[in-house]
Amino acid sequence: MARRQILSLSDRESLLALPEDELTLTRMAYFSEHDLALISAHRKPASRFGFAVLLCYLKNVGFAPDKKISPSDALLKHIASRLKLTGDLWPAYLSGRDTTRREHLT
Repeated sequence: MARRQILSLSDRESLLALPEDELTLTRMAYFSEHDLALISAHRKPASRFGFAVLLCYLKNVGFAPDKKISPSDALLKHIASRLKLTGDLWPAYLSGRDTTRREHLT
């Protein structure tokens, strides 16, 4: 049986939209030493970046972005600069294995 959608995709995106101001983005993209150790445990840059994005969203917003709702470009740039990675790794992370994303969420 198909699930019924309560909110349309545009309503869901506007409800879950992140603030774009510099201070909030900097706060959200902060990682503790423990967080950085968890992130660096992943081998590939796309995997490290994807894990960091999921960690950032779960800690600050309480949900994880997926293929339907993509993360804020501004936040992706902040996270990439914190980790000294390129900001275009999110599509590479999404095109990777579904198993990896599920493991990152557990």
